[in-house]
Parts: sequence; C-alpha cells; structure tokens
Amino acid sequence: MYKSLLLSSVYTCIFTLAASTTSTAAIFYTDEASFNAALGGINANIESFETPFTTATTVNFSTLSVTQLGGGSGIVSCPTSSLCGGALPTDGSNTIGIVDNNFNGNQLSFDFSSPINAFSIDVVAALDFGGFSQFILSNDNGDSQTMFTGPIPTETRFVGLSDFTRSFSNVTINSTLTGDGIQFDRVQHVSVVPIPAALWLFGSGLLGLVGMAIRK
Repeated sequence: MYKSLLLSSVYTCIFTLAASTTSTAAIFYTDEASFNAALGGINANIESFETPFTTATTVNFSTLSVTQLGGGSGIVSCPTSSLCGGALPTDGSNTIGIVDNNFNGNQLSFDFSSPINAFSIDVVAALDFGGFSQFILSNDNGDSQTMFTGPIPTETRFVGLSDFTRSFSNVTINSTLTGDGIQFDRVQHVSVVPIPAALWLFGSGLLGLVGMAIRK
C-alpha cells in the first residue's frame, strides 16, 4: 500500500511538472535587459560579422549562415568607412547589410548549424527612409511577431526571441519597406537542454531513488 502510494505520488509530480513547462509560443523581446534576464546567466554565442566578405546572396559564418530571400542585390560586408551607411557597430568594427535601391523590402534568413533556443540581433540603421514599414521576426516553429512599425529608426534597435521548450534552427527577418537598405550587427544565440528532456532525466533519477528506498 505504502509503495503504491509513493510511486503514484512520484508519477503525479513528474507529469504535473511536464504539463506546467509546456509552451506553445516563443517570447519576443525589444529590450536587451529582458532578453538577458530570460537567459538566466547563460552565456550567449556571439557573431559580430568581423570577417569581411564579398557581396553574395548567402554568407557562411562559424555557427550560422545568412541568406537574402528578398530585396536588394546581395548581402554586403560593411566596415564603418564604407558606403553602407556608416552606422556604428554594436560589437567590433563591422556590420552586415542589404543595399536595396528598388525600395521593395528586405528579407534575411538566419540558419543555424545546431538547434537554438534564443536569438537576438541589433538593427543598426537604415539607409534613407522609404516611409512606413513593418519589421517582422519569425522562426521555423511558426512563431512570428511584428517588432516595430513606422519608419526604420536611426538609432539601434534590439530584437530577439526565445523558446526554452522548443528548439528552432531558422530565424527570418522581414522588413516590408526599408528605403535603400538596412544594416545589422551582433547576433546572439543560445542552445540549452530542452526542459522536457531535462525533466525526464530528473524523473528517472527520482524513480531510481524511490526504488532504492523501497528495497530498503
């Protein structure tokens, strides 16, 4: 009787925790302090695009690749002295951008070599202003949110998202109208053990301890 009640209590605890940690959507951020708080002290991997490259539709970096899906004539490497707009980088001395003289919007895809649980990027500047715009961030789990609307700002904007119960491998940035182009810097990304997997490891260990106690 005692053994059955003990095991029943353990199973109830595990399934209750599993249900409480299930998430159906990512969380989006427009300020870095909230993003860092969500990481809970986890050190993020940082890509600052410091290695110069020739203009291309896809550029590979150490942990991710960036692909232009729409707008402009390729992804460009932008040192501060270049004609990309001269915006100040947020990390290092280089940024990346799209030059779009057709005013038809910009779309970039960030593909990661391993699944991640959090992503952020600095929107450094836009070149000229093409009027009203929507800046949309989405991932390959189907989560999407408009981060800001209106003319692209001249000051740096921080945008990010996290999901610590479902990993994702792709983030897409879609800006519906950006004038002559847009620049980015400092991608941060984090990979963690998914909570359900960690939970079942905890549950297995707990059951093992219970089994030892029952045998005694």
